Amino acid sequence: MKEITKQLLTLIHITSNKCLKKIVESNGFKPSIHDEKNNKIEWLGDGVYFWNINDPYAIKLGKNLVKGKNYFCKPVGIIVNLNIDKDRIMDLDNLYWNQQYIAFLKRAYPKFYYKILDYRQIIQEQAKAPTHELNELGKLTGVTINNFLKYLANQKDKEFDIVLGYFYHENVKDKSLILGRDKKVIAQYCIKKVDIINLSMEDWLIKHNI
Repeated sequence: MKEITKQLLTLIHITSNKCLKKIVESNGFKPSIHDEKNNKIEWLGDGVYFWNINDPYAIKLGKNLVKGKNYFCKPVGIIVNLNIDKDRIMDLDNLYWNQQYIAFLKRAYPKFYYKILDYRQIIQEQAKAPTHELNELGKLTGVTINNFLKYLANQKDKEFDIVLGYFYHENVKDKSLILGRDKKVIAQYCIKKVDIINLSMEDWLIKHNI
């Protein structure tokens, strides 16, 4: 029997006070569903999205995304500690899963394949793409990652708790330098099995001043 190697992750979900209240009243998270028809773009597919608690750039981006929906809301964070089997984390920047995902695209979505020849291309494109083009990339990855995971579960008996993806975010590196900017690669974690978060709800840490 293969030995299970665990990875401890401390992650933060950033949301609004209003959404926090709904999460608590519902006894936990419900996954966000990728729904292109209704312009609900979940670029890593269905799930609950988290950031690395130790990455200030990620937290800043998470807050900006929340305030982008409602500028006057006060972002809050839900901090969770997860002890995950490493084999159940799909890191899309890992060479093996990168190649497996692209091979699946080539077979199942040949038209998409020619738009996304390499997962790293997504990161490279984000460095220069305007918002509407980022949404187009998200539409492609959202639906294809969902179906890639279904394929692995049904055909390979392989399931995942987390999909890990990366993208660029532009930050002012030094305000004393006019137009001095730094492209920062930020990791985002899409939790696929919401029970691993909800079952530890009593251990969540709610942070109001982030």
